[in-house]
Amino acid sequence: MASTKSKPVKHLVLDTCAIIANPDLHQLAELYYAPHEIISELQSQKARKIWDTLPFEVVLREPTPQALREVIEAAKKTGDFQSLSMVDMKVIALTYDLNQQFVVKKSEVAEKSSEEEIAEISKKNMEELNEKLGEVRVTSEGEASDAESAAEDSESELEDSEDEGWITAENIDETLKKLGGFEVEEGMLVGCITTDFALQNVLLFMNLSLVSLNGYRIRKLKSFVLRCRTCFTTTSIMTKEFCPACGHKTLHKCAVSVDENGEQQLHINWNRLANLRGLRYTLAEPKGGKHSVNEKLFEDQPMPHMRMAKIHMDPLADGPFTLHDVVSRSAMLGVRTMNNRSKQNRNRNEAKRGGRRK
Repeated sequence: MASTKSKPVKHLVLDTCAIIANPDLHQLAELYYAPHEIISELQSQKARKIWDTLPFEVVLREPTPQALREVIEAAKKTGDFQSLSMVDMKVIALTYDLNQQFVVKKSEVAEKSSEEEIAEISKKNMEELNEKLGEVRVTSEGEASDAESAAEDSESELEDSEDEGWITAENIDETLKKLGGFEVEEGMLVGCITTDFALQNVLLFMNLSLVSLNGYRIRKLKSFVLRCRTCFTTTSIMTKEFCPACGHKTLHKCAVSVDENGEQQLHINWNRLANLRGLRYTLAEPKGGKHSVNEKLFEDQPMPHMRMAKIHMDPLADGPFTLHDVVSRSAMLGVRTMNNRSKQNRNRNEAKRGGRRK
């Protein structure tokens, strides 16, 4: 019987957390999508096994550059740009592309067809309809029927109030969805399932449909700013690393809202500020050189460009292959993979990935 019922979502974009949680996703949608980079985020053996044993096919699709630009602009407006990885942005962009393809175009076609139908209605039919509406009168029989219907409505309302909080035939489907851990809107064509709050915030800001898992769903949209702990100045540029007023590296992210008077109100988590990170170890001594990796301590600090050494090809050399640099200092230091954070000399005061914060 469950196979005959239509599934709640037509097109569903998967996030990594939804796959790792391993819920009954096969009962949720008809078609599933994900970006190619989602496979690289499944690092554990258990997550890989879940991906290989999914009972449905996931269409791996890359979002368009226009969708990525829209997502980046929306993430900067909400203040979640620094909290989102590139894979998260591609998940939102893929949802945006599918929404433009199946929801926006469908609504445009429906609007055009409705306009054509309205234009086809003749004036004669409209006049007849107005005459029939004008001749409607309230009779005694109609009043009696209205009284009976009002009594029936009051009885039904009383029964509904008595059945409130109980599982009935009317709310059995909705209750089963909640017990299964899903919150799905009715008639959803394109949706995205995730438990990442920053990702959910950007999705709802862009008016995209969201499928929450295990009750992890934000209840209202939030905007964030950076606040300086030293001079208490705020900035909406979330890519800032140093305070634009005092220059200290003491910016922290906090939610912001606007009250009834139009004034900005900050929501600061004071418990989060009460940590001693950065006071346990001293910073490493700065080193010079063309390929040095030092901690950035102020805004205008000159940083090395980390360019690879130029290889001069021998014009008289024969062979179809280009010369591969393996002997220069930049090659020995691994500048090609220097963008990998694990290859660099990290600040010892930073929290390790997956570890407990100090």
